[in-house]
Amino acid sequence: METFLIFLPLLLTYTVVAVYAERKISAFIQDRMGPMEVGYYGLLQTIADLLKLLQKEDIKPKAVDRRLFLLAPAVIFTAIFAGFAVIPLTSGLAGSQAEIGVFYLLAIISLDAIGILMAGWGSNSKFSLFGAIRSVAQIISYEIPLGLSILCVVMVSQSLNLQEISYQQGIWWNDVQTDAT
Repeated sequence: METFLIFLPLLLTYTVVAVYAERKISAFIQDRMGPMEVGYYGLLQTIADLLKLLQKEDIKPKAVDRRLFLLAPAVIFTAIFAGFAVIPLTSGLAGSQAEIGVFYLLAIISLDAIGILMAGWGSNSKFSLFGAIRSVAQIISYEIPLGLSILCVVMVSQSLNLQEISYQQGIWWNDVQTDAT
């Protein structure tokens, strides 16, 4: 738990700094001023963008299937977020010790295709449906080689447990700290 208390604020701080640096570097490359209006040298631009995003109007097409259209983002978010349940981040924040972690991860991440199809179908537009079908076809075509490459790792490690696979690779944070001291 103490790793989580250190990791989360560090991640949030890095995100804000990275967004600011990306905006400044892009502005330099494009020969423009960049974010300079909000705060000292544009330091509050990320917060202003967040407030602007929260104030935007939720627009839905007229003939939309309301349930599908509103449920689709929740299905996509849930499918992606549930995959983090088995991913080992550090030895203190390791996720589930599921013996079928690789199968769970591949299965739960693949459910985002259903959410994309729901959004395309629910919008009641043939162009949105065509776009959703194209997106799902791309996702499936990328998941096949991904599954084959993961199969190689599973065969070498002789385990489906992601924590065991990462331990066999020697990627535990505490091991690195004890080796350094």
